[in-house]
Amino acid sequence: MKRALLLVVLLCVVVAGGWALYRVLFPEDSGGDSGHGRDAAAAVASAPAASDGGVALAPLAEDGGSVLAKAGIVDVRGLAQKRQPDGRWVAVAAGEQLTLDDAVRTLGGGAMLVRLGNAVQVRLTPHTEVTIRELTERASRVRIEEGRIVAEVNPQGKTVLRVEAKGSQATAEANSGSFSMISDGRGQVAVATSAGSVRLSAGGSAVEVPAGQAARVEGQAAPTAPMEIPRALFLKVAAPQREIQRERETVISGTTTPGALVRVGGQVAQVDARGQFRVKVPLQEGTNKLDVQVTDVAGNERQETIPPIVVDTREPAIKNTEVHWGGSDR
Repeated sequence: MKRALLLVVLLCVVVAGGWALYRVLFPEDSGGDSGHGRDAAAAVASAPAASDGGVALAPLAEDGGSVLAKAGIVDVRGLAQKRQPDGRWVAVAAGEQLTLDDAVRTLGGGAMLVRLGNAVQVRLTPHTEVTIRELTERASRVRIEEGRIVAEVNPQGKTVLRVEAKGSQATAEANSGSFSMISDGRGQVAVATSAGSVRLSAGGSAVEVPAGQAARVEGQAAPTAPMEIPRALFLKVAAPQREIQRERETVISGTTTPGALVRVGGQVAQVDARGQFRVKVPLQEGTNKLDVQVTDVAGNERQETIPPIVVDTREPAIKNTEVHWGGSDR
């Protein structure tokens, strides 16, 4: 009896010792669902991978994320330039790549086609400057500094294009279709839709501009109600007050279609809500020939030539300065 009891005690000691040794050798397996195990897994999952340079990946934004999309110049006609980091403008050619904050422009007679990502194309018409403000896989945003663009958004790309304008709170937004937008860089903006629909917002309000219609924004006001795109462009220029003058500047005024962009001798004239404009134009010594060029959001153009203005700042010649005293000569 004593021998059996001794064997039972010895067996219990061996089992207890074996369990203790197992806990020492394999501590992590002592509780597969322990809090310590879950914390370790979470720490590994949240740690940045070595291939990321030790920096955690940024979360994707709701509007498309932080992945930078590709952009480039597809075609160039005439004079076109890109702004360098030091502020200089240099000529560009088709095939050149663009990135965030790049600015491009077209000069007189020039045109440029820019690709933004895989679904957006923007065409710059003559005398237009544009800056890229956002460039991701699902959202592109550009700002018109001055001029007119024609944009096309492919709905298959599942992206949105937002177009802003310098000097204005106006923003045009579309995820499909095509539209044009024009701005004088001083608060006057107009949008015309040729396919799909464009949302134009400003002044705390927004309107949907369907195909075949246009809307405008004047200063900080809300957008006007959409209306049919004008088929013709009106222009009437007042004759200059003097054709010969001493001053080296003149004032040109007239009336055009509201929302149109007016240029006189390289100067942009601000057009009010009634279509009236008035602009000071510098002149040079001698004969000055000035053209008034007008473009509307639909691409209609008009031009009128002003009668030549002659600037003559020379002092008038004084003739026959001889003085005779007394009566006639004898």
